[in-house]
Amino acid sequence: MTPARQDIRFALFSTLDLESPAALRPVIDDLLRAPVGLKPIQYGRDEPNLPIRDASDVVSAATVGVSTSGLRNGGISLKAGSAVSYNIRWSKLADPTFSLVFGSLQRDPAESLQARLAAWCDLVRELVRTCDAVYGEIRDMSAPFANMPFDLKTRLPDIQPVSIYGAPYVRLFGEKLATAPFHRIERLPTGHYWLEAGDSILTPISEDAKSDIRRHLGEDAFMSGGKRLYRTGLAPEFDFHALLP
Repeated sequence: MTPARQDIRFALFSTLDLESPAALRPVIDDLLRAPVGLKPIQYGRDEPNLPIRDASDVVSAATVGVSTSGLRNGGISLKAGSAVSYNIRWSKLADPTFSLVFGSLQRDPAESLQARLAAWCDLVRELVRTCDAVYGEIRDMSAPFANMPFDLKTRLPDIQPVSIYGAPYVRLFGEKLATAPFHRIERLPTGHYWLEAGDSILTPISEDAKSDIRRHLGEDAFMSGGKRLYRTGLAPEFDFHALLP
């Protein structure tokens, strides 16, 4: 039996072309402005084993010498020591998919996780703006079903500790978002909704709370109950023109 992961992960889904240095550079800049402990210090296309001297080195490693025609994918990995890592990925496929920005924060008993989470959330807010996320989340990877895959083209995953809805979901859900039964609702300057299901990312969300939110916004928009495969669902139209090969 595979042991449960013990990290806190954020994931941001975007339709920006992060293969483009002009789009990638602001994301790298945001990461390099993070406070000590969260600021990446190493990078690499596959393994982050090169010291970061300048943001341009990271962007060059991700983009220079990489094919820019046909079906392809790419990305860059970064880390801020043994407890913090980041991954940026993009693809140009016939069936287009999202550009992705991930981050992982390991639990460290020697440090105050709650204090680090506050800085972690501040960083995610900046990245939401920079990559114009259509959807984002912060989840505790030790929670049940945390590793379950999902497809935004069909449905959202079940309710996470923090959910971030960009323009496609703001249009889809409309005024219901502002009155949804989340513990905390914040409208970011970019128009994104930052939605917290509980009083802490580390507090498990009750099934009743998840059910209330799904019922308010529409059951067909969400996965639930540990079910993996959905053929139908309620999802917005996404503009993937920048991610076509």
